[in-house]
Amino acid sequence: ALVYHGGAVLPRGGGHVSFSNLPEPILGTFWPTVKTPGWQIESSTAGWRDVGLKKNAGTLGELAAANPGARVFVTEKGGQRYSARLPQDIAAAVSGSLIVLEVEEGLKAMPLSRLQDLTFRDPKPLTTRQESTRKRVLEFHLSTQAAVSGVGLVELGLSYVASGFKWIPSYRVNIDGEGGATLQMMATLVNDLRDLADCRLQLVVGVPNFSFAAIKDPMALMKAAQQVTQSPRNSFGNGMNYGSNFLTNAISGQVATFASQPGNNANSLSEKLDDGRSHEDLFVFTVEGITLKKGDRMTVPLGSFELPYGDHYVLDVPIQVPGEIASSRQTARTKWDRLARQPKVVHQIRLHNHTKMPLTTAPALIFSKGRVVAQSMIRYTPSGGICSLDLTKAIDIHVEKQDYEVGRVSDALSLGNRDYHRVDYQGKIVLANHGSKKVSIEVNRYLIGQCDSAPTDGEKHTLSPFDDLDFVFGDGRTSTPYWRWPTWWRQVNGVEKLTWSVELEPGAERSLSYAWYYFWR
Repeated sequence: ALVYHGGAVLPRGGGHVSFSNLPEPILGTFWPTVKTPGWQIESSTAGWRDVGLKKNAGTLGELAAANPGARVFVTEKGGQRYSARLPQDIAAAVSGSLIVLEVEEGLKAMPLSRLQDLTFRDPKPLTTRQESTRKRVLEFHLSTQAAVSGVGLVELGLSYVASGFKWIPSYRVNIDGEGGATLQMMATLVNDLRDLADCRLQLVVGVPNFSFAAIKDPMALMKAAQQVTQSPRNSFGNGMNYGSNFLTNAISGQVATFASQPGNNANSLSEKLDDGRSHEDLFVFTVEGITLKKGDRMTVPLGSFELPYGDHYVLDVPIQVPGEIASSRQTARTKWDRLARQPKVVHQIRLHNHTKMPLTTAPALIFSKGRVVAQSMIRYTPSGGICSLDLTKAIDIHVEKQDYEVGRVSDALSLGNRDYHRVDYQGKIVLANHGSKKVSIEVNRYLIGQCDSAPTDGEKHTLSPFDDLDFVFGDGRTSTPYWRWPTWWRQVNGVEKLTWSVELEPGAERSLSYAWYYFWR
């Protein structure tokens, strides 16, 4: 979070201003300012100081310590009652488990445990006491020009970037079944930074870059000096090591900040959304009047808007792992094969973002005419873009996949000193629409090997071996990843993707045919 404090203060003698609530900024973001004309900040100092605090008296000993010199009636356990005076140096008179009283005979010391009650003869005794404690303190040293007469209120500001505050977006999507969707956006505020009182929040959509986020500024007094002087290996979150001289004037990156924008006090959710503003590659929502204690959480509605959507159906038929591929993960491989043999069509909706603001990555709870149907994920979608949300399996669309071996050719390929056999396959995918409305289906079939030509009414794409193919083979936890297959497999076989766009009327059936082959030894 980029935090900004501002307010008017009255400097002490010599132009000193102290604050005991010291921030913990990241390196290079601590920035004090003075707005009052004629004043300037000579320096800012962070250190440990003895600070006096008022504390409520919670015991008889603390109540006595808060009222030095007071005249009292003392009642001891057992009923003995007499007149006494509390010493002026009461802090020394109440020590540990003893209390010292001035009585007619002299000074009386007795255990605090024998004290039953004190009756103050003077009106309005103090119920709070001063206590000294060591705290981290921030001091501003101010100076003024001769043209400024007297010492009045000075407007100070302090900005810094610190961890401990974040916001989590979420959406509620209500579709009407006729191509219209209502999106409601909610922000969950997580405050582990500091108490907020009537603050303006600017919630950022995007990825701001803070190169020194892992290093505390020395002004935080959090062992930062030791961090700064050491070589910050891998401390920038990107695996880079700038070496021990990275704090020279050759720093290549700067910390991004955001200028405050005029707030919008309107209660209308749509007006709040209209107040969002674009800054470079970031988008900012402004929320006014937030009061939130440290450790608390809060949800804030950011707005509601209407978007058009369309129904879309997707069938992905993944790769089946060949039986000759040796794997120690037989259970996972069998599970993946079973999924490939029983593919299902997924019903999606595609939202068209015609607003001036982006949709950010966030969970989305989807309702249809007021009834919940799914929870999905909205991916970042800029203005004018389209995003897809999974709803459910389309159980009214039946899928049947059939693959058959149609031939083998021995020693069909020679590579180096190796000969490879060729296995030819033919397959088809049969789709049947048992529903009551026309559907458009995107079909994707993934194959290991090669296709000589594109299928009828479809397209063929050979996937690049330089790309991450986990989405085809699994991520290594649910399958045997392609990079763990024998090297010769990747040398003589590729990965093909066949695609079709199919429209099915109610009661209609469509068959999609294809042929391919692969090499093995």
